[in-house]
Amino acid sequence: MKPFLGIKAMMLGVFCGPFVVICIYFLIRPQLLEIPPQLTHLDSGTQLHEAGLLDLAIAKYDLATEINPNNLVAYQKRGDAYFAKGDLGHAVVDYNQAINLRSLLASGLGSQNLTDLLRGISEAYMGKALVYAWQGRDLESQRIITRAVDFGYDPVLAKSALEGMIARRP
Repeated sequence: MKPFLGIKAMMLGVFCGPFVVICIYFLIRPQLLEIPPQLTHLDSGTQLHEAGLLDLAIAKYDLATEINPNNLVAYQKRGDAYFAKGDLGHAVVDYNQAINLRSLLASGLGSQNLTDLLRGISEAYMGKALVYAWQGRDLESQRIITRAVDFGYDPVLAKSALEGMIARRP
């Protein structure tokens, strides 16, 4: 007498079920999410910068740029920290480095998403423009602000920042 088809299927399921489950686990196992270290240094630097600890913030931005030399946002934020310290030379160098990395928009090599890249570039242009305004180079500053606006900086904020910088300079 032949066993029923259902019994054969049940026996196959009992014997092969664990094997199938193990195969599925190894094929579709969950991947651990790991935050890239340059982003943790960038976030730490931003928090330190906001707390007024500029030297520590610059050190964190240094680590972020060492890990990823194409980290446009880290250069821009480090430029902001140098600007806040009054070190305009280093600020312009970092702003220029961030601006030079704008090619990441076309090539897609950057680790940041498009919104972060655009914001970083526009803020780098704006930072450079404010340095020039502080130095009394108003025409160059206005030309650079135009580039910041082209990359998405708010024109109203750009105008008020420029006027505020001109009013504060010695």
